[in-house]
Amino acid sequence: MVLRLKTNSIIPFIIVVVASLHVVLCSNYIGTIALICIEVGMLLYFFLQNKVERYLAYYLGFISTSMEFTELSSGLNVYSLKEFRLFGINLGIWLLLPIWLLMVINVGGLSLARKRYGSFMAYNRRFVIMNVIAAFSGLLCFVLNDNNILEMDDYISAYFNSAYSFFFLPISIFGGFYVVLKLGESDFEEIRLALEGSLWACVAQQVISLILKIGGNYGGNIISVSCSLVAFISFLLLLSYYGTSKTRKINLVVGIIGCVLVFLYRASGKAFTSTLFSLLLLVLLYLGSKNGIKKIFGLVIIMAAFVVIPIIYSYIMKSGSNLLRYKLVETIQVFSFFSNGRESFLTMENSPRVRFGELIDVFTELIIKPWFIFFGKGYGGSIQDHSGFLYMIPSSQQDSAYSVAEFSNNSFYNLHEIAQIFLAFGLYGVAFGGRIIKDSIKSLRVNPWMMIGAYWFWMFYGFSFTISTYGIFALCYGVIKKNEE
Repeated sequence: MVLRLKTNSIIPFIIVVVASLHVVLCSNYIGTIALICIEVGMLLYFFLQNKVERYLAYYLGFISTSMEFTELSSGLNVYSLKEFRLFGINLGIWLLLPIWLLMVINVGGLSLARKRYGSFMAYNRRFVIMNVIAAFSGLLCFVLNDNNILEMDDYISAYFNSAYSFFFLPISIFGGFYVVLKLGESDFEEIRLALEGSLWACVAQQVISLILKIGGNYGGNIISVSCSLVAFISFLLLLSYYGTSKTRKINLVVGIIGCVLVFLYRASGKAFTSTLFSLLLLVLLYLGSKNGIKKIFGLVIIMAAFVVIPIIYSYIMKSGSNLLRYKLVETIQVFSFFSNGRESFLTMENSPRVRFGELIDVFTELIIKPWFIFFGKGYGGSIQDHSGFLYMIPSSQQDSAYSVAEFSNNSFYNLHEIAQIFLAFGLYGVAFGGRIIKDSIKSLRVNPWMMIGAYWFWMFYGFSFTISTYGIFALCYGVIKKNEE
């Protein structure tokens, strides 16, 4: 038992070290290849030793802290585990194949798994049904030539890209959890440590990037080089409510450092949103606690917010970086839309305006074609710009939102967040996401991971291989823990 604890406890440390090397060696091709060989070698060793949970834990840590969207580091030739390709397929996909092999070998025993972990298997079943319907709905759109989609050269690749991001990656990870359940009892502690360690590693990447002056460029602004998981760093603030006194303190300190660095050197609308979301949940947890001291602490956070937020806002608007100021304005415009309506919509920045425009167009599209409203248009489903808001994007910025072909054909399928879920999966997908939120609220006091998984589903489902890897693991672990409550 002591040996097991020691082996487990080293998982976050190894993930932090490897993630740090991802930054240090990001522009060193030979160094990155050597690091990739070590990572793949470790995973193959765990696979051959039949240590499936440990394989999953390190897969999570290595992939989620790997560099992605390397165009954000323009000026650097960035190499990484996820971006490295073999026969045109990234290593993240290749490293899922051992999990599929284990799924085939352990295909039996579903009734036993349902009995022990009914909630997990129910989620898995609903998810499969949702995506099977999406596959057929997408094919139906091709048969009907919906929105003249057959005139687009990439409609087939759009279909399979959707299948890859919406189904293949999530079901692979679901399957990995199933194999662990099938092989025997497990508390999934190694997965939890990897989830926590990956967030620490992301903060470490930020620090190392600044110390070693390894920077990129985004819209003319200097940014730190780190994995896409920066969008989830603020959840360390939420995690400071859980665990032992030691881990709570670590998560709070590391979370504060991480949030400051993200706002200064990697600001985004989602970073603001996730931070506000995490702080809101943290305050609600403290105020709802039966412990009087925790209630008082919750009130202190609220009072401090009234003092600190105006000061920070004033500093950002006067002295903050252009990127930070721009992203803050975008976030404020999203919330102001609900009070000012169309007037604020026409004056807001492109990023939030595109998202609201997509929602309006999706609702319009499904009203015009009500046979799609329950199950959506599936993989590769598209909308037309009924509102005209998408064509309001300046021509110089159009290629950052959609392809030239989408504008030429007035058929848009690369949507964002909630609009993409509603378009692809209809009311069924919205209900599935609503179920995740409902269950995560019920278990939030003892289990934050379902809520983090819910945030991933609504904000990132179908987008970013590395973030989705983390979000799916968080959701699966959260559902397993909920089943044990």
